[in-house]
Amino acid sequence: MPSIFGSGLRTRSCFGSGAGLPGLVLAIADPRRHFLLLDSALKRTRFLIQADHELQLENVRIERGRVEYFEPAAPYDGMVSRASLALGELISTADRLLISGGRLLAMQGRLPANACVLARRGVVFERLRVPGIEGHRHVAIYQRG
Repeated sequence: MPSIFGSGLRTRSCFGSGAGLPGLVLAIADPRRHFLLLDSALKRTRFLIQADHELQLENVRIERGRVEYFEPAAPYDGMVSRASLALGELISTADRLLISGGRLLAMQGRLPANACVLARRGVVFERLRVPGIEGHRHVAIYQRG
């Protein structure tokens, strides 16, 4: 499976994991890589723990907490965020949590109003087509320099 994060990357973190999308799906699709699923809500974290237990995944760790206060033992080489912070704040957080060359993928609806400013910071926006959904969907891709 080709990695959306690039080759050779081994550890991922997913912030705003909610019902396990995309973290659990990515962990199932690529069992060679390790995933941290982080969410601030106890109810969602409990769901993730139960889903992980039932799926018997060995490459998933689940923690309850907020990404802006999260202090990992080592930086990550990839991050995925779904509804966790405003994109500008998320990029600043990614600069703290990612290795050099690590990538952040942030799910977006419409393009943010400050997309031009973010593009100057190195963010690339790609439109996503989701079958059965007519709304706007984008992914913001940021690679830490």
